[in-house]
Amino acid sequence: MIYFFMSWVTKKKMSKSKKRILHRNNDFSPLCCSRKTAIDYVAKAVKERNFDKNAKNMLSLFGISGEELSEAGLCWEELKAISEYLD
Repeated sequence: MIYFFMSWVTKKKMSKSKKRILHRNNDFSPLCCSRKTAIDYVAKAVKERNFDKNAKNMLSLFGISGEELSEAGLCWEELKAISEYLD
């Protein structure tokens, strides 16, 4: 137990699980949603021209492709606008 505490104190960066535990009360957590919800969120953000940090994180976290977004209702121009964030 002491080793864990000392290693935790000496590290500047937090691990993913510690971040989840400490930041569990955020307004929007991409860790608590399904792939379908993530696709819908990104499609809605692009259509409303509100492509924020959460939408970018969803794309990278779930590895969402352009094909999935086009099936969700995005047109070619909207996909082209966010193409640098797609896999």
